[in-house]
Amino acid sequence: SIGIRDILNLRRPDPRMRDVEIIIRYFAFKNYADEYKGNLKAFLDDACQKLNDRWESDQGLITAQAEEMEKAIEFTTGIFGEKSRFSKFLKNAYTNTFNRTIYDIMIITFSEPNTRSKLSSKKQRVKAAFEGLMSDNKRFIEAVSGSTKDLDKTRDRMILWRQALAEIAG
Repeated sequence: SIGIRDILNLRRPDPRMRDVEIIIRYFAFKNYADEYKGNLKAFLDDACQKLNDRWESDQGLITAQAEEMEKAIEFTTGIFGEKSRFSKFLKNAYTNTFNRTIYDIMIITFSEPNTRSKLSSKKQRVKAAFEGLMSDNKRFIEAVSGSTKDLDKTRDRMILWRQALAEIAG
């Protein structure tokens, strides 16, 4: 993925396979979020197995999801800029460090064409809503700071982000 390589500033294959991990995170949460039980490794392994098993029958759908992931990266970049995309907003400034929990919520929500369509003319409001959540919402701050092993925090960050986007979208 060109977008993922750009996010991670990769110019050659990553020996730690960070690019592969975050692509798998996207497909896993996109397709199987309701099956997540708190063990990320097992969840990602299981998602890979299921996607491999489905490949022959669902290749078109999976390929379309990959294209939507790229569009989500572009959309997020259009809101937050290259340095701040997928990073936390702390003490009135972006950390400009890639954060997987922020990536998860943004890549999933912005991979939905309807969401992008409703928010495309409201990008400043989306950015302000994220900054507000990161500044004023203790539950959200704890949720994006929490481990993926904590199911409540994993759920909370997505729910609170979706609620904020829904308020903007109208």
